[in-house]
Amino acid sequence: SGSDAGGGTGDVPVEPSLPGIVPDPQLPDGRSACQVVAFTVSGDVKWIAHDLMLPCGGHAPALGDLEGDGVVEVVVGDAVMDGRSGALLWEGGAGKGAYPTHPEVGYHTVIADLDGDGLQEVITGRTLYDANGNALCGFSSEEDDGFTGVADLDLDGAGEVVSIGGGLGRIIEADCTVTATFTLAGGGNGGPPTTAHSATDLVPEVGAAAGATPTFSPRRAAASSAAGTAPPP
Repeated sequence: SGSDAGGGTGDVPVEPSLPGIVPDPQLPDGRSACQVVAFTVSGDVKWIAHDLMLPCGGHAPALGDLEGDGVVEVVVGDAVMDGRSGALLWEGGAGKGAYPTHPEVGYHTVIADLDGDGLQEVITGRTLYDANGNALCGFSSEEDDGFTGVADLDLDGAGEVVSIGGGLGRIIEADCTVTATFTLAGGGNGGPPTTAHSATDLVPEVGAAAGATPTFSPRRAAASSAAGTAPPP
């Protein structure tokens, strides 16, 4: 809950009882805190995640069955909650899917099975966690965090991570190898990425809000590099 919060949907079972809302929650540093709240389809409050206090921002919850056990988890940043009750299951402690210069944009973490083992990974801009909260790989600096997206950008059958922050974009493999970087056109730190392909071809592109609306294609960039030419827009 809180101003400018994002939302997500999923099959989260209704609990028979609900604790009361904490009035005016605060973080240890005195800033106002926000809480994750689940609602029924009729708009009733289902649960409140009292174990987790977040700085307020435009957080975008991600919902998924991380372990394949039929139970939905709710992910906000590096925190994972039980979808049935809102109980905090784990916090990763590193990347949160955000860029620190713009905390108001919030956490934009994504869930995907990058390595094809049937279990979902929790993916932030600088850390990849397994379904149990163990860091699989990552980068040490908070400045390496960013807004994230996932797609098969080089069409090799495996997903890649897009991380946007500080005016830069990075394409990251499942082992955290950075395979491409690009500068956002028009200035600005950039926002959460969108991955798609144009109507005229099947080559994936990455777009992110900045001073302009650029796109970047890792596949086209790799082909241009091999040919010794500048990558097309």
